[in-house]
Amino acid sequence: MELPAAWQEKTHFEMVLSWVSSTHQPRPKSKGLLQALGLDEDTEVLQDLDLDGARGREVSAGWYHHFKVNRMMDNYPSRDAALEAAFRLIKSWSMNETPFLSLPLEAPLWLSKGERRKLIEHLRNHLQEKEMEEPAWEALAPINAEYGLHVGVYQITFAEEFTTTFADASNPIRSLEGKQVELYRVLKVVEQPEPQDWKEVVTGVLRLEGTDIWIEQTRVLADPKVKVTGIPFEEATWTAGDYHYSLSKLRSEAEEIA
Repeated sequence: MELPAAWQEKTHFEMVLSWVSSTHQPRPKSKGLLQALGLDEDTEVLQDLDLDGARGREVSAGWYHHFKVNRMMDNYPSRDAALEAAFRLIKSWSMNETPFLSLPLEAPLWLSKGERRKLIEHLRNHLQEKEMEEPAWEALAPINAEYGLHVGVYQITFAEEFTTTFADASNPIRSLEGKQVELYRVLKVVEQPEPQDWKEVVTGVLRLEGTDIWIEQTRVLADPKVKVTGIPFEEATWTAGDYHYSLSKLRSEAEEIA
């Protein structure tokens, strides 16, 4: 579960393009995403954006897959050029397509507060164009603009009803047991097809302790009945089925932080 060596050094600007197969099988790269970036399937995915020179590749670990993009600020001719590359990726994100883009906004520490606001505003406008509801952004923007997305560090344990699908101790998902994880909140509100009563859902991302391995948190928790303990905005441990927020709750959290 190690990333290529070229991706393991700390960077100032990192993005995650992450997708998960519901059938626990590798899913091919999205043609729509590549086309949005001006690339074709035979192109080195990162070459056109002149990112870190490493070949874009999937990092497979059992049933989930990561396509992680790192970029050093000093390799861009300017900050505007760096932001433009981010905007191009944001524009490639479709609410009806995977992979989705998750952008930990506390990661680009070289961005000024004004530039971070500019990036958030750009993403906000893009989602408005896709007819997403404004109240979600009213709640999320103060948290993300002022404090970044980092929520805290927690420990994963498995629920007793841990499914037999992931019961094999050699399965990568089992390596999460007892691990410390950093929880990030992602600027993404989605409508879940199942169960039908789910409406607004804020997705999270986990980063394994001491690594740069990222996992889309709601998917990781859904099937194996994983529990994360110590989340401050829940009274008890929770599973992915419980991990959804009403807009009123998001507003409440935003008001408390502000």
